Amino acid sequence: MRLFAVKGFDETTVEAVAQASGVSRRSFFRYFASKDDVLAQNVLHYGDVLTAAVAAGPAGLTPFETVRETILTVVKQTAGQAHTRQVIDIAERSASARQAHTSKMREVEDSVAAAYAARLKSPSNYDVKPRLLATLTLSVMNVAIMAWYRGEYQDLSDAANQVFSNLAHFICDKPS
Repeated sequence: MRLFAVKGFDETTVEAVAQASGVSRRSFFRYFASKDDVLAQNVLHYGDVLTAAVAAGPAGLTPFETVRETILTVVKQTAGQAHTRQVIDIAERSASARQAHTSKMREVEDSVAAAYAARLKSPSNYDVKPRLLATLTLSVMNVAIMAWYRGEYQDLSDAANQVFSNLAHFICDKPS
């Protein structure tokens, strides 16, 4: 990540990543298919954290409360990490880094949907409810993180709470 941040994602070679990591190019390819995979590991870790938060949520919450609890739990872990801002910086500066970053999002959505399916005792993570909850979770997280990253909020928890407030207003508001 440090090399991508300093030199740029597109300008950083696999050889440079391998050398900085103290491994050979050949060893690098035992663990990663490309430098895109290195960046994508952050997304997979993010998915693991979200999935664990869904599973660990208190019993008895409504699905919407579970989404909120999941997001607020993950936000607390994410906000304190300079690494989060660094990964977004890298992705913002390079279209190929953005593509690498988003390449694993379907996998993340599947794992989060599976966690919701388990909570709902749904037979499949492809059922409408777990899929909708997973998509909602990822969408709210994305909006909150980007609002925080762009400086609209100093605190990621405040950004997440504001996104939820807006979402509730949009969903519950009756048309004029």
